[in-house]
Amino acid sequence: MEALAKNPLLIKIFKHTDIFFPIMTLLSVIMLVIPFPPILLDFFISIALVGSFITILIAISINDPLEFSVFPTWILLMTVFFLALNVSTTRSILSIADGGNIIDTFGTWVTMGNYVVGAVIFIILVAVNFIVIANGTQRIGEVAARFTLDAMPGKQMSIDADLTNGLISEEEARTRRRNLEQEADYYGAMDGASRFVKGYAIVGIVITLINIGAGFIVGMAMMGMDAREAVQTYTTLTIGDGLQSQLPALLMSVATGIMVTNAASDKNVSVNLIEQIGNKPRAIQLASAAIFLFALIPGMPKLLLMPLAAGLFFTGTMILKSKETAIADEDAKRARTDAVPSKETPEEVLKTMGVDPMQIEIGFSLVPLVDTSVEGDLLDRITIIRKQIANELGIVIPPIRIRDNIQLKPSEYVVKIRGNKVASNEIMTDRLLAINPGSAEEELMGIETKEPAYGYPAYWITEEDRPRAEALGYTIVDPVSVLATHLTEIIRAHADEFLDRQNLQALIDRLKEDHPVVVEELIPDNLALGEFLKICRNLLAERISIRDLAMIFETVADYASVSKDPDLLTEYVRAALSRAITSRIQTPTGEVKVITLAPGIESLIESSLRQTAAGQYPVLAPDVYTKLMEALVKQANQIKARGLRPVLLVGPKVRLPIARLFGESVKDLTVVSYAEIVPDAKIESVGVLELIADGNADQTVRG
Repeated sequence: MEALAKNPLLIKIFKHTDIFFPIMTLLSVIMLVIPFPPILLDFFISIALVGSFITILIAISINDPLEFSVFPTWILLMTVFFLALNVSTTRSILSIADGGNIIDTFGTWVTMGNYVVGAVIFIILVAVNFIVIANGTQRIGEVAARFTLDAMPGKQMSIDADLTNGLISEEEARTRRRNLEQEADYYGAMDGASRFVKGYAIVGIVITLINIGAGFIVGMAMMGMDAREAVQTYTTLTIGDGLQSQLPALLMSVATGIMVTNAASDKNVSVNLIEQIGNKPRAIQLASAAIFLFALIPGMPKLLLMPLAAGLFFTGTMILKSKETAIADEDAKRARTDAVPSKETPEEVLKTMGVDPMQIEIGFSLVPLVDTSVEGDLLDRITIIRKQIANELGIVIPPIRIRDNIQLKPSEYVVKIRGNKVASNEIMTDRLLAINPGSAEEELMGIETKEPAYGYPAYWITEEDRPRAEALGYTIVDPVSVLATHLTEIIRAHADEFLDRQNLQALIDRLKEDHPVVVEELIPDNLALGEFLKICRNLLAERISIRDLAMIFETVADYASVSKDPDLLTEYVRAALSRAITSRIQTPTGEVKVITLAPGIESLIESSLRQTAAGQYPVLAPDVYTKLMEALVKQANQIKARGLRPVLLVGPKVRLPIARLFGESVKDLTVVSYAEIVPDAKIESVGVLELIADGNADQTVRG
């Protein structure tokens, strides 16, 4: 075999495989118009037989139809070749009364010299091929193509769900999607290819009838034969031609049938037959009993049927005993396992102690939202959310687990981060949520509630009330979108909790491929990975994207020699990202509308700063903090009522402490410093917090 593989001639031949099919197609066209001598016809008939035998053997031996995905094209090429060969042999038979040795052998030896027997055999082959195999194959191909195409969306969503839940990798998901597309293309092509086989069977009948009739006329009118000689000669040649053409056609039909029926298993036909028949030993024993009863009928060949029945019974008994032995061994093994105390290793125990980074628990009435068989698309939405967060904040959210929990209310869901509940809500799957964005004044007939992500007043309404709600200015959202929007906001609010050292190192490794110098300069020589992680978490905690990781590295590398304080370095990074921060808080007209602090308040906060292990925090008197908070909340609500984002503009020194002081208490408040707004941005103050001191030194705050 090695010698053949190293043969120079074979190497040259297989080096130019791309010209094989063009030559085959060109040859088929030539055969349609140019006569060939009988010796060449014998060669081409041999090629047709070899091709059909190889085809059926490949169809039997492959495990997956996609292993022979070129099969539909191969059927087309072989059908064209068979038809061209039929035309050539017909031309040779009618013109010189000679179709070659193979046709002559089929017409005489195969039929035992009796053209009546040959005609009967030919008719039987045609009937089997056309009525049974080709017709059935065509029907199976149609059904397989339709079912495969109908199942594609469900299979696609199943792949996305496995990817979302972390069961498969991105590479494996791409491979499975590619295989799914190839499978759909394959069965769609097989639907049409099976018609080629059926059409060729019909053409074979027509050509045979033409050969007999035209041969009779040619033999008597042109060859000088009498009627008996003409009928015998041309009938024999025509039957031989028909038999040699129907044999490869029958093999191709059977191969096509095997290819479209062997789709429910990942093993080849032979293995499936042996395994599945062997799994039913009782059926084999009953078959042996039936054969034995037939043997008792007078006149039946007992010497043949009795040994056959005995062989079947012995085979069934041996298979049954082997199965009983396997079951007994399994029971014994299970008994030994149950009897021996569990010896779980610490590693096995640790696997059960893992905590999911994020988890959604749902009540039983929300299960259809994740059931792809009823078109639940929550898993698809989660995939989109993860991609959206990756593009928006520059981090990859780990897989989100979804579990049903019968202890919850039927329409309730709970979102947990690292096993701890962070949010919950109830949604009604049979209704729509009508959200009042602030402009709708009339109330709706429905169940009053609040939109979970932003807290807007809303109503659960029926589909019939939708037109009226839209006319009144309500925003209509379906239940899945409500949950998806809420989940997106939760992820944004807790993005810093999803970034750990392992994930950050993966981001750095990817950055290192394009910016190795700045990474090697900063980490680990000038700054530890943990310190850089704190900087990134500080940014994410205030919803600042770390997608431009190269800029963050450049900035931190510039100032790492000045300070190693993560909080201070974070402020330097924020200043470097001023254009991105400004674009987040600008109005559509390009203005930055802000709330400002009076100098007295800013000085008070700066003087009250205290250094803690978690960073600098202002320590204010309780009454001052309360009044300051109330005024700020009032200002923020007034700004949100105007459809604007509340932005508090402060000095660089106190920006981070004030953000820590007010950020978690005032929803959607963005705290920025003057250094984080680009010079060309137009700043407009829409509110000022002032500090007023009376004669008794009481401090009050007003908005």
